[in-house]
Amino acid sequence: ELEGRLLTAASEMSAVQENAQTAAGAAAARIQELEGRLLTAARERERLETALSDATAEANTLRHTAQDSAAQIQDFKAQVQASSELASEYQAALSQSDMQYEETLSQLQGDLTKNQALLLQHSEKITSLQKMISEKQNVVERIRLSLMRQEGRERKKILTSFEKSRAAMAKKKSTFFSTRRSEKKYPQTEIKIIKCSGLFDVEWYEKRYADLLSEGMDSIEHYVTQGASLGLDPCPLFSTTAYLQANLEVMLQGCNPFAHYLQGNNAKTRDPHPLFSVSWYRQTYAEVGASKLNPLAHYFTHGVQQGLQPHPLFDATWYEAKYKVSSESNLPALVHFVHIGMACGYDPGPFFNSKWYAKTYPESTDYNMPPLMYYLKYGQEEMHSPCPEFNPKWYLLKYPDVANGNICPLIHYIRHGRLEARQGSPHQS
Repeated sequence: ELEGRLLTAASEMSAVQENAQTAAGAAAARIQELEGRLLTAARERERLETALSDATAEANTLRHTAQDSAAQIQDFKAQVQASSELASEYQAALSQSDMQYEETLSQLQGDLTKNQALLLQHSEKITSLQKMISEKQNVVERIRLSLMRQEGRERKKILTSFEKSRAAMAKKKSTFFSTRRSEKKYPQTEIKIIKCSGLFDVEWYEKRYADLLSEGMDSIEHYVTQGASLGLDPCPLFSTTAYLQANLEVMLQGCNPFAHYLQGNNAKTRDPHPLFSVSWYRQTYAEVGASKLNPLAHYFTHGVQQGLQPHPLFDATWYEAKYKVSSESNLPALVHFVHIGMACGYDPGPFFNSKWYAKTYPESTDYNMPPLMYYLKYGQEEMHSPCPEFNPKWYLLKYPDVANGNICPLIHYIRHGRLEARQGSPHQS
């Protein structure tokens, strides 16, 4: 029985041990589970602590932000207050400006009404002035045409007077000699003088006046008996009309102007053409004075080839270089200028600017003549400036020695002044 009890007890003890082992395993598993939960709880606590720390920092940041925002709000409120005050001031100023604008607008409207009335008055005056200007322009045009006609009448009067004087002289001579044969002696003498001079340009004369020449008539005879009375020229650089105008005694005597020019010492003292100055040509070139040829003959024989200047305002070298005329026309530069270039508005040299002169002295366009001829006939005596680079009045004031010497300022400047580095005008360096 005891052994049976022992066996039972042993069996129970074995069962208890098994149960104890099972319980120990379960307890160990439970402990392990609890340890895992504890580790998880520790981690969760650590996370929560971190989150709490972050939340605390964020809360602090938000608190600081809130404080800054509150300060900004206060500043903004102050700005709003200042803006409100400024807006009030602007509103007051705007109201005042509106009042001033209304006053100004009202005043301007009044001024506009007055100005419109004045404008209407001025418009009427302008219309009246325009009418007056138009009338004066018509008067000026009539005066210009009158001057042109007067110039033509003066030329015609000289030629008519010359023709009458010549007829009277022929009648006087025929009465003196009292023979029909002697009547023809007077023009024949002039014809002989002109032929012997060699200066009558037959080819030029016949070509220029072909419509006036009778077939088979001798050109020189035509000039002596008819051409001079018509104002025809015997050669390119002899102006019949200009010679008669400059030498009235020739017209009154009824002498043929070209024959008169060729006789005695006349060719050395009288100009054959406005653009041929005998005194200038002889004084400028010593060989001309020493030559037995008269100045015009010397110019055609030697002067053209040597490029000599027969007038202070005409520079053949300058003219040829600028306009290249000799190669095209086969004419001497001066002849080309007198009969072609001047009508085309060409300048004769560096000391006469045709366009500038006509613009500066508009009265020069009132006459039926080129600006240069007007200058030579009227402008030079009236002390006009021939070009922007030379002012004769200023030149005489600037250099008293020239004024005291009674010298033509332009001739002095061309001949001496430039070489002495004198200024021709205040605008010239």
